[in-house]
Amino acid sequence: MQPQGGGFGLRGIEERVRALGGDWLLQRRLGTRVVVNLPTHVRNYDSVSLPTELNQKPS
Repeated sequence: MQPQGGGFGLRGIEERVRALGGDWLLQRRLGTRVVVNLPTHVRNYDSVSLPTELNQKPS
């Protein structure tokens, strides 16, 4: 076992996500669910040539 605070827990995940300009959602209901959204940058592609799921903005 690692000492408390020595691992890569949820706080560490949150810090890394925010450092990359993303956001996250932590839900605790009948277990734990973590949803992470990270920005991506696509270069040299016309939006028409992208698959539909990549061409849509998150809601």
